[in-house]
Amino acid sequence: RIPVPSVVAAVGAFFAFPYLALSLAAAVNNAGVFAVLSQDSSQFVQNFLTVTGLLFSILVGQTYYFMYQQQEAVYLSLFNEVTEAKSLLEQTTLIAGSRPIYPKILAYINSYINN
Repeated sequence: RIPVPSVVAAVGAFFAFPYLALSLAAAVNNAGVFAVLSQDSSQFVQNFLTVTGLLFSILVGQTYYFMYQQQEAVYLSLFNEVTEAKSLLEQTTLIAGSRPIYPKILAYINSYINN
């Protein structure tokens, strides 16, 4: 589920990167841009680090969001299962509360809860 799309994306990026880099270089092929970069390389590095930090922040935010969604789904599933078990126990008490099979039914419910 995960390795196949990752490999496909990596291979696609490997072949697409040279064309994209050359296209971007051709689009930015301006004497003014090269003059700024050759005189003040610290600003270029600072901008690069800022963009990298922004991308990392977005990635971390999406990861936390995904993990929160998974945790919420687990808690909702657990809540639904506990609600159903409680309902089963109440119905069992109403239906078989005075019958001799009631302790055996409670033992089965206890076994289900423990396992």
